[in-house]
Amino acid sequence: VTFVDEKTADGTTMRHSKKETVEQAIAEEILTRFSRASNAPICQGALFGLLGYGANTETAIEILEGRFTPPEGTDGPTVLLLDEIARIWSEMEGGKVNIVVTKDDFQHFWKRMNERTASSYSKLHIGHYKSAAYSEELSTIHALKLSLISQTGSAPERWARGLSVMLEKIAGVALVTKLRAILLMEADFNYNNKLIFGKRMLDLARQHDLVP
Repeated sequence: VTFVDEKTADGTTMRHSKKETVEQAIAEEILTRFSRASNAPICQGALFGLLGYGANTETAIEILEGRFTPPEGTDGPTVLLLDEIARIWSEMEGGKVNIVVTKDDFQHFWKRMNERTASSYSKLHIGHYKSAAYSEELSTIHALKLSLISQTGSAPERWARGLSVMLEKIAGVALVTKLRAILLMEADFNYNNKLIFGKRMLDLARQHDLVP
């Protein structure tokens, strides 16, 4: 977008067309939009203190194994959610998702990608990986790098940055509250997520009849 409209307190509409004011209006809108989950009970109070952002605590293990007793006052829907997490975990029968990326995995995916698809704020775009997929040596290096990231949890700093793009849901309507926000992630980060979560994790869930 080259401009956005914003509703003011008195009900009128203000148009922003300068780079600085457009970015400010968008930043304020998407910060509010993407912070709404923080109002969930599990993101506040005693539960949040027990789980934290990463949910990599002993409490998380207790929830999975059905041994957790929610703090007094925990709301009903949250209790149901915790019970459902334990039920799904028990039905998975200890199933694990393979997080190793092989050279063949890398080549199979990137050779089929459209080079013109937008991605990567760092400018390490799809074309770089598509080209690398035609090299045995480069494919092996990239696959090893992704496997190392997944196994250690140590990701490159560029994976923490993305480019927010605003699209009109309705042609001609530029109200900032009506724009669709999409995030262009790093191409290799996006690929890793698709492979491990979008493909392998869902395949495991389907094997246990957990996907309707």
